[in-house]
Amino acid sequence: MNGGCLGVAGTAKNTGKTTTLAAILREAAAARAVVGVTSIGYDGEDLDHITGLPKPRLLVTAGTLVATAEPALAGRPEFELLERTPVRTALGRVSVARVARPARAILAGPAGAAGLGTVLDLLRRNGADLVLVDGAFGRLAPMTAVDGLLIATGAARRPEAAFLAREAAAITRLCSLPEMPGKGRKHLVRVRGPASSLTLPYPALLDLGWAEEVARRARAAGGFPTEIYLPGPVGAAPLERLGQGLSGVGSVMLVFSHPLHLLAGGDALAVSFALDGLESAGHRLAVRQGLRLLGLTVNPYYPAREGGTYRAAQLDAAELLASVRAAVDVPVTDVVLEGSRVLWDRIWGRAGEAGYS
Repeated sequence: MNGGCLGVAGTAKNTGKTTTLAAILREAAAARAVVGVTSIGYDGEDLDHITGLPKPRLLVTAGTLVATAEPALAGRPEFELLERTPVRTALGRVSVARVARPARAILAGPAGAAGLGTVLDLLRRNGADLVLVDGAFGRLAPMTAVDGLLIATGAARRPEAAFLAREAAAITRLCSLPEMPGKGRKHLVRVRGPASSLTLPYPALLDLGWAEEVARRARAAGGFPTEIYLPGPVGAAPLERLGQGLSGVGSVMLVFSHPLHLLAGGDALAVSFALDGLESAGHRLAVRQGLRLLGLTVNPYYPAREGGTYRAAQLDAAELLASVRAAVDVPVTDVVLEGSRVLWDRIWGRAGEAGYS
């Protein structure tokens, strides 16, 4: 098996992302798979900088490949430097190293899509069967290079099982939009009528005025918009404004670049609700590049504030797991309560179908 790339992202801090990554690494070691690990941005603190509570460490076994900023490798003989990359971070140049003996990894990877692509290629070239990318909802957009996604959610997002189940359903919905490939797509707006397309600048702010301008220009060209391509991240409020601006123009195919561009704003419920409104108005939805959501992990623990300090608290683990599992059609597990085998089977056992071989 060779070349697959899996993103692991948490819906908030302390939702169990590092625990999920560690569980996958343990399964990979048992299967004798070579895993490469990197991160979007920096992860590796001993303590949460807000709550002061301990964070789980990411321990890597011998043979694991790590792509991180060079200062995170300096003076650490347990890492064997293999290759320096041209990618730079705020902490320094990213390098690829092989773990010589079990060690704690400090991940400080590229912050942009281009840099991530370079790092992924180098990890594969150095023998990674599977690459794991540590991410978060606040930095999802660069992760469009991954083949699949695992979401870690939990009570630290909000200590309410019903809310977490609804949000999980929304995340699953956004990752399940039909794919409409558009390789070489040049026009943001296609028009039915004498003009086949309009070239309009994509705005920094997708507002009502832009949507109204799309409709006005299409009518002036003797037709109406039939397809609008939205190439960047977009949130709920702009989508609602877009729907208002397209009022009365008939059914439009709205093509988003990638599901992660819909998740990047961090409010999947609001975005899903906005998409419901667009569909109710007769518009159709698709993505240019699809994404396989391989599953979710849930973490019942959360930091509860008491005066000026925090303590570890938890929801009922079985209730949280059952609530989220009932809301979605992808595997859901609590890796502490149930173990990580179901996730590993999903990742490794379906390699051919999911692009992991």
